[in-house]
Amino acid sequence: MKKILISMAIALVAINFQSCSLHDDTDLFGQSAAEQVEESVKADKTLLESATNGWIFRYYTGENYTGGGYTFLCKFKDGKVVVSGDVAEASATARSSYDIVKDRGPVLTFNTYNEIFHSLGTPTQTSVDGGQGDYEFIIVKTTNDSIYLKGKKWGNNMVMTRMPENESWENYLKEVSKVDTTMLYNNKVMVGNDSVAYASVDYEGRRLTMETATGDVETPYYVTPEGIHLQTPINVNGQKIENLKFNAQTNELVDEKAQAVKLAGFIPQGYKPIKFWEGKWQLVYATSGNENPDYAYYNMTLEAYNAGNLLSTIKVDGVKYNIWFTYNRRNGSLSLGSHYIADPTDQYFGLVFYGVSFQGKTGYFNNKGHLIANWNDSENRAYFKWDGLGDYALNSFVLLAINSSYQPEYDDKGEYISFAQLSYLSGMQRPQNNN
Repeated sequence: MKKILISMAIALVAINFQSCSLHDDTDLFGQSAAEQVEESVKADKTLLESATNGWIFRYYTGENYTGGGYTFLCKFKDGKVVVSGDVAEASATARSSYDIVKDRGPVLTFNTYNEIFHSLGTPTQTSVDGGQGDYEFIIVKTTNDSIYLKGKKWGNNMVMTRMPENESWENYLKEVSKVDTTMLYNNKVMVGNDSVAYASVDYEGRRLTMETATGDVETPYYVTPEGIHLQTPINVNGQKIENLKFNAQTNELVDEKAQAVKLAGFIPQGYKPIKFWEGKWQLVYATSGNENPDYAYYNMTLEAYNAGNLLSTIKVDGVKYNIWFTYNRRNGSLSLGSHYIADPTDQYFGLVFYGVSFQGKTGYFNNKGHLIANWNDSENRAYFKWDGLGDYALNSFVLLAINSSYQPEYDDKGEYISFAQLSYLSGMQRPQNNN
């Protein structure tokens, strides 16, 4: 791989914070600052409601752009707003209230719950901030066709542009979805005929990461009907890429202003998409640790939970357990490691699916390692291989009861309370019969 200069273009965002007199605090024509804000609020509300086909809202999540980029379509009228977006089905809409309120300047607020718009900022079980999405925005600058905003809580700069009059919202979002679901995760960064770096296009997190010899460069992006727009441009050997058009025929992303650079999507050898792993499987295990053991299997069903995880249902000794597999979007493999799960019997706070290395009659815990499943086309099955993490070669898992402090539960003899043991796991294969 040739050495190449790649860096983020740390240029000021193209928002001129001083160009709109409506939002200045200076005393113009004898008006006080408060009167100016009042006038700005009226003017901004009129502008918002003047777009008869609504606005395209380019939206970023995460403090300091640590999340992804998204697109909402918003139509404002009489204090109400109708919203569609690429976080929902293309035909879906949600209606709620909005307002422009006075603060130090005008602030656009989506002040009642909107199922689509608030989805990126709604608290979850794992995060009180959800996806760190704003719903109140400082209005920084306006033109007839654009409204420049800054998230009040997370501080990201965003923009709304007027939607063309004859553009169908549903068709627009369908085209966005088509690009989003067709782009490949793995990309070679090409300059001419030379591959100079690797780039991942993470459609789940809406982030592009470019891996180079001098370090990684990462930025969020939003999807358009033509391709993707990077929040911060990336310089590749002196050429800036920002607005990348996607060619579905060649699986390439190219900025028309930097055509010598392209992101060429590729599928690694042996790669399997996440949908390949869904469905019925047999989780194969050896019945002993002997040199020539017999083999048996557990029936298992896998279902994709999101772009990076699958939830399995495995029946062991008459009890069904939900075990998580991680999907590696870079090489299309599965990973199985230690994690917490629910207790299907409701006897305890929960269970831990904990890695073990069985060596003869002795077992050694290993909660750092993973079993990696790569599909073998010639043998029509996937084999497990330890990833080398942890002190002992991982080959098994146990299901142990835990308390609310996520510590092991013990029986009267002071031993771990064990629900099940999945020993000497070998791999995965499709059902050989109708079981």
